[in-house]
Amino acid sequence: MGLGIRLARALSQAILWWNEPPERSMLQTAITATICSACIAMPSADAATPAQAGTGDHIDIVIVAGQSNARAEFAEGVAQAIAGSGRYERAEVFHRFHGGNKIKQWVIGSAPGVYEFGPNFLADFWNPDGSAGLQERIREIETAGQTWDIAGFVWFQGEADSAREYDRVPYPARFHFMLNALEDRFTLDHDLPFVITLIDYNGDDDLLLDAYRYPEDIEATREMQRGVGDSTAIGAWIDSRDWPRLDLWHLGDHDDPDGIYAPSADFGRVAGGLLTTRPEPLSRADLDANRIHDLADIALFAASFAVRDPKADIAPPVDRYDLADLLAFIEHFTGVAD
Repeated sequence: MGLGIRLARALSQAILWWNEPPERSMLQTAITATICSACIAMPSADAATPAQAGTGDHIDIVIVAGQSNARAEFAEGVAQAIAGSGRYERAEVFHRFHGGNKIKQWVIGSAPGVYEFGPNFLADFWNPDGSAGLQERIREIETAGQTWDIAGFVWFQGEADSAREYDRVPYPARFHFMLNALEDRFTLDHDLPFVITLIDYNGDDDLLLDAYRYPEDIEATREMQRGVGDSTAIGAWIDSRDWPRLDLWHLGDHDDPDGIYAPSADFGRVAGGLLTTRPEPLSRADLDANRIHDLADIALFAASFAVRDPKADIAPPVDRYDLADLLAFIEHFTGVAD
């Protein structure tokens, strides 16, 4: 009997409990037991070796995006850190930023199953008609006879979302949907490592009030972003607090001999360096990124699946948690397709 049929039968009753919060622990237990049973019955694949750095015919793309603090100097700092890390043979930064934009300009919606791509996502990253900037760059690479991968994502955005709880609460889910959508639309064979910036302001509470915000709003936004960075082993956050600012929001220093935006470049180098130290998971089933497929990964997947955590959204379509994700996890875990 095929693995898919066996899983479907084993989990058919458990899935009926999906929307009953008191039964989520039962769902989690059922998933764990079923995956363990399936994996024990299947041969394990040899441990995969880390992907080797590309040659001159391969380009690793790192996306740098966000609001106005994700300016060109910041992106250049990220690029310098990546180039100096030695992690990639040849890498380049794909950079886009939109001043004053909320995250809903990239991802619209506030609940699983109802997200849509916003205008910035469609213009910059992926569009059904192939017109997005990243799609155009990839076509150029392919036309030159080169291969490519999207190797990471660096994000500096959130000041615009800080004023209202209405915007802050869906922020983490929108961010994760954006990453999962990139992985899906570009058919990546790995999860995207990322670095997200914790926003801040220049400490002038009166000026902050003029922007219709309180310090508590900034702290609440930072906590949301910190949770995003801590949500997965291949994610990280970087704190912009205590960096010099030109005004309420923007990194910079009027007295810096290297230019007013030199701190932005410095901050970008720190962010880029942090990205290059993200661990490389053995596969998409290595959820704790320790390069071992073990019971901890199974337990983490089961817990994530039961509460619709993006870590369990392994198979397309994006933002749907179903049998396809279970099958994909087992395939990655064992290295054996159904």
